[in-house]
Amino acid sequence: MSAAAIAVLALTAGAFLGWLYLRASAGKPPIPAGEILYTDTSRIEATEPLVSHTYQLTGKPDYVVRTAAGLVPVEVKSRPCGERGPYEGEVAQVVAYCLLVEDVMGEPVPHGILQFVDREVPVPFTEKRREKLLAVVAEMRGLDGAGDVHRDHEHAG
Repeated sequence: MSAAAIAVLALTAGAFLGWLYLRASAGKPPIPAGEILYTDTSRIEATEPLVSHTYQLTGKPDYVVRTAAGLVPVEVKSRPCGERGPYEGEVAQVVAYCLLVEDVMGEPVPHGILQFVDREVPVPFTEKRREKLLAVVAEMRGLDGAGDVHRDHEHAG
Protein backbone atom coordinates (compact mmCIF):
# COMPACT_ATOMS: atom_id res chain seq x y z
CA MET A 1 0.00 0.00 0.00
CA SER A 2 1.37 3.42 -0.93
CA ALA A 3 1.99 6.24 1.52
CA ALA A 4 -0.79 8.28 -0.12
CA ALA A 5 -3.27 5.42 0.30
CA ILE A 6 -2.31 5.05 3.98
CA ALA A 7 -2.74 8.81 4.51
CA VAL A 8 -6.20 8.77 2.89
CA LEU A 9 -7.19 5.74 4.98
CA ALA A 10 -5.97 7.43 8.18
CA LEU A 11 -7.85 10.65 7.36
CA THR A 12 -11.01 8.73 6.57
CA ALA A 13 -10.77 6.75 9.80
CA GLY A 14 -10.16 9.95 11.79
CA ALA A 15 -13.15 11.66 10.19
CA PHE A 16 -15.34 8.66 10.90
CA LEU A 17 -14.26 8.52 14.57
CA GLY A 18 -14.90 12.27 14.90
CA TRP A 19 -18.37 11.83 13.42
CA LEU A 20 -19.10 8.99 15.87
CA TYR A 21 -17.98 11.15 18.81
CA LEU A 22 -20.13 14.11 17.75
CA ARG A 23 -23.11 11.86 17.15
CA ALA A 24 -22.75 10.23 20.57
CA SER A 25 -22.49 13.59 22.35
CA ALA A 26 -25.31 15.31 20.41
CA GLY A 27 -28.28 16.22 22.55
CA LYS A 28 -26.43 15.81 25.85
CA PRO A 29 -26.53 18.99 27.92
CA PRO A 30 -23.08 20.46 28.60
CA ILE A 31 -23.56 20.41 32.35
CA PRO A 32 -22.03 18.79 35.40
CA ALA A 33 -23.36 15.46 36.65
CA GLY A 34 -26.31 15.84 38.98
CA GLU A 35 -30.03 16.43 39.15
CA ILE A 36 -31.31 19.15 36.80
CA LEU A 37 -33.63 21.33 38.88
CA TYR A 38 -34.26 24.08 36.34
CA THR A 39 -33.70 24.56 32.65
CA ASP A 40 -34.37 27.38 30.20
CA THR A 41 -33.20 25.75 27.00
CA SER A 42 -36.49 24.82 25.36
CA ARG A 43 -37.37 26.83 22.28
CA ILE A 44 -40.90 25.46 22.43
CA GLU A 45 -41.99 25.77 26.06
CA ALA A 46 -41.50 29.02 28.01
CA THR A 47 -39.80 28.74 31.38
CA GLU A 48 -40.76 30.95 34.30
CA PRO A 49 -37.88 33.14 35.44
CA LEU A 50 -36.39 32.84 38.90
CA VAL A 51 -37.34 35.89 40.97
CA SER A 52 -35.55 37.15 44.07
CA HIS A 53 -37.66 39.68 45.96
CA THR A 54 -34.80 40.11 48.44
CA TYR A 55 -32.37 41.42 45.81
CA GLN A 56 -34.93 42.52 43.19
CA LEU A 57 -33.28 40.27 40.62
CA THR A 58 -34.90 38.15 37.95
CA GLY A 59 -33.16 35.72 35.65
CA LYS A 60 -33.27 32.54 33.64
CA PRO A 61 -30.05 30.53 33.83
CA ASP A 62 -29.78 27.84 31.19
CA TYR A 63 -29.52 25.15 33.89
CA VAL A 64 -29.48 24.77 37.65
CA VAL A 65 -27.96 21.45 38.70
CA ARG A 66 -27.83 19.91 42.17
CA THR A 67 -24.31 18.49 42.56
CA ALA A 68 -22.48 16.99 45.51
CA ALA A 69 -20.99 20.46 46.16
CA GLY A 70 -24.36 22.29 46.07
CA LEU A 71 -26.52 24.02 43.49
CA VAL A 72 -24.69 25.12 40.34
CA PRO A 73 -26.16 27.55 37.78
CA VAL A 74 -24.86 26.95 34.26
CA GLU A 75 -24.88 29.49 31.43
CA VAL A 76 -24.22 28.04 27.97
CA LYS A 77 -22.57 30.30 25.41
CA SER A 78 -22.64 29.56 21.70
CA ARG A 79 -19.19 31.04 21.07
CA PRO A 80 -15.73 29.66 21.80
CA CYS A 81 -14.04 31.09 24.88
CA GLY A 82 -10.64 31.13 23.24
CA GLU A 83 -7.44 32.25 24.91
CA ARG A 84 -8.83 35.59 26.08
CA GLY A 85 -11.26 33.97 28.50
CA PRO A 86 -14.80 35.00 29.35
CA TYR A 87 -15.94 38.60 29.13
CA GLU A 88 -16.40 40.47 32.42
CA GLY A 89 -20.14 40.75 31.73
CA GLU A 90 -20.45 36.97 31.26
CA VAL A 91 -18.79 36.37 34.63
CA ALA A 92 -21.06 39.00 36.24
CA GLN A 93 -24.09 37.26 34.71
CA VAL A 94 -23.13 33.93 36.29
CA VAL A 95 -22.41 35.59 39.66
CA ALA A 96 -25.88 37.17 39.51
CA TYR A 97 -27.35 33.73 38.78
CA CYS A 98 -25.47 32.32 41.78
CA LEU A 99 -27.00 34.95 44.08
CA LEU A 100 -30.43 34.49 42.51
CA VAL A 101 -30.38 30.68 42.79
CA GLU A 102 -29.11 30.77 46.37
CA ASP A 103 -31.87 33.17 47.41
CA VAL A 104 -34.75 31.58 45.49
CA MET A 105 -33.89 27.93 46.12
CA GLY A 106 -32.53 28.45 49.63
CA GLU A 107 -29.44 26.28 49.24
CA PRO A 108 -25.71 27.08 49.04
CA VAL A 109 -24.19 27.85 45.64
CA PRO A 110 -20.43 27.21 45.61
CA HIS A 111 -19.89 28.28 42.00
CA GLY A 112 -21.48 28.75 38.62
CA ILE A 113 -20.29 27.54 35.24
CA LEU A 114 -19.84 29.30 31.92
CA GLN A 115 -20.01 26.56 29.28
CA PHE A 116 -18.46 27.65 26.00
CA VAL A 117 -18.19 25.69 22.77
CA ASP A 118 -14.54 24.92 23.45
CA ARG A 119 -14.36 24.72 27.24
CA GLU A 120 -16.02 25.03 30.62
CA VAL A 121 -15.09 27.93 32.91
CA PRO A 122 -15.98 27.63 36.60
CA VAL A 123 -16.93 30.90 38.30
CA PRO A 124 -16.42 30.66 42.09
CA PHE A 125 -19.18 32.39 44.06
CA THR A 126 -17.02 34.15 46.62
CA GLU A 127 -17.96 36.74 49.22
CA LYS A 128 -15.89 39.31 47.29
CA ARG A 129 -17.87 38.64 44.09
CA ARG A 130 -21.17 38.77 46.01
CA GLU A 131 -20.26 42.16 47.51
CA LYS A 132 -19.14 43.54 44.14
CA LEU A 133 -22.39 42.41 42.51
CA LEU A 134 -24.50 43.93 45.29
CA ALA A 135 -22.56 47.20 44.96
CA VAL A 136 -23.20 47.30 41.20
CA VAL A 137 -26.90 46.52 41.73
CA ALA A 138 -27.13 49.30 44.34
CA GLU A 139 -25.41 51.71 41.94
CA MET A 140 -27.84 50.76 39.17
CA ARG A 141 -30.81 51.25 41.50
CA GLY A 142 -29.41 54.66 42.44
CA LEU A 143 -29.28 55.65 38.77
CA ASP A 144 -32.81 54.44 38.07
CA GLY A 145 -34.78 57.41 36.84
CA ALA A 146 -31.70 59.59 36.43
CA GLY A 147 -31.94 61.78 33.36
CA ASP A 148 -28.36 61.46 32.19
CA VAL A 149 -26.61 58.10 32.56
CA HIS A 150 -23.40 57.66 30.56
CA ARG A 151 -22.38 54.42 28.87
CA ASP A 152 -19.05 52.84 29.66
CA HIS A 153 -18.62 51.89 25.99
CA GLU A 154 -19.31 53.22 22.48
CA HIS A 155 -21.75 50.52 21.31
CA ALA A 156 -25.34 51.71 21.12
CA GLY A 157 -26.73 48.20 21.78
